[in-house]
Amino acid sequence: MSARHDTSHLTTTTPHSNIGQTNRVITTHHAPPSLRGHDTQATVYNNTVYLSGTLGIEPHTHTFAGPGISDRMHQALDNVGAILQEAGSDLKKILKVTLYINDMADYPVVNRVYERVFSEAGVGPESVPARTCVAVKGMPLKTDVVIDCVAFV
Repeated sequence: MSARHDTSHLTTTTPHSNIGQTNRVITTHHAPPSLRGHDTQATVYNNTVYLSGTLGIEPHTHTFAGPGISDRMHQALDNVGAILQEAGSDLKKILKVTLYINDMADYPVVNRVYERVFSEAGVGPESVPARTCVAVKGMPLKTDVVIDCVAFV
């Protein structure tokens, strides 16, 4: 992933009701904005980062990476990394990943990109996150891959 610029001015803190704790809503221009204006890229609560579904959209052009699913998978993971970095975390701190793909026939390609990116981030076999992959038709913007995850700070 490329170097990231300081975007701490984009992070906001919102009170969490009933507990007296706060959650931080994470926003960075190094990943595409939420698809529906009321969603957040991520939120941090009790040192845990909860990422919304992230697509393989290039943050500066707002277009899908491509032409193939491997390009969009790599871009989606870059976007995940940017959001985690803004939250004070990184790929090594992911606890759980959920991958949504259109067709399970694409799983081998998606898995190769996933393994390569996590390996390059220094995530070894002893610390890979739990993962679920499901096939879903009719995803946002007709994409073929979406990633969400939970990480610690």
